[in-house]
Amino acid sequence: MKRKKEIEYIPSNERYDIVHDGSELNQKGEAFTPGDDAGTVVVHHVVTALLIGACLAIGTWTYLTYKSTSFFAPVADGSDKSLQPYMIKAQSDRLHKAIQVYYKINAKYPASLDDVVAEKILEPSDPYYPPNSEFRYRKLASSYSLEVITIVNSSTKKKRSKK
Repeated sequence: MKRKKEIEYIPSNERYDIVHDGSELNQKGEAFTPGDDAGTVVVHHVVTALLIGACLAIGTWTYLTYKSTSFFAPVADGSDKSLQPYMIKAQSDRLHKAIQVYYKINAKYPASLDDVVAEKILEPSDPYYPPNSEFRYRKLASSYSLEVITIVNSSTKKKRSKK
């Protein structure tokens, strides 16, 4: 008949309590030898190292790819002609909205875009943005018209927009 080992419990504030025979008591109070779940710890550390490596690799690639790209460089010099129609459309929408805001505040359409600028709804440069274009505003009886004049190869091209 085998004799059971007597295990003496030593109080401890740690997660596992150490007993005299070199084993530990787990949270259920069962004795086990340290290192029983060492494989789990190794897998955890390997996965953590791989995730850190992946983050560093992606960060390095992103830095090297985009370090010479200036995302906030203004296109205001008009060098990218392919964006010009989109910039004009966006600015036209902005001016129409600013005129509508002026109308809501004052219950009348402005006499000119300078009135909208005076109300601080627009910046003074807005009627002249994007480069090589100018917005001209005209008050009508019960509405307004806004036309954009675009300079293309020293000739003037007009587009009208009525509201």
